[in-house]
Amino acid sequence: MDKAFLGKILKFGIVGFISFLVDFSLTYACKEWFHWDKYLANSTGVIISSLVNFMLNRIWAFGSKDKGVAKQLVLFAISNISGLFLGNGIIYLLSDMIGINFYIAKLISIGIVAVWHFSANHFIIFKK
Repeated sequence: MDKAFLGKILKFGIVGFISFLVDFSLTYACKEWFHWDKYLANSTGVIISSLVNFMLNRIWAFGSKDKGVAKQLVLFAISNISGLFLGNGIIYLLSDMIGINFYIAKLISIGIVAVWHFSANHFIIFKK
């Protein structure tokens, strides 16, 4: 792997960590403080953190100068909706079907979905 690709992975990881903090904080607040359904709380955290993620990945991690922001945003939304369904499916499987703690299941789903998101961002959304 070349340095530029490794740099993207590192920046993607930093952006992902920031997004993780936004996602987990909002999910926790919505579920524990506001007593929302766990899937609504999870979806809210994912959607808000996805907006943060798009801006930071576009500008910093992938350094996109593409004028087609609207097209990138649509592709990013499609990728994130797919990731949301995948993540909620993993949470359902691990938490509801197997009985793993919801937050542990969410952490596992974040790790799996991150691979999907990097691939979509690198090869489709912010490709040069």
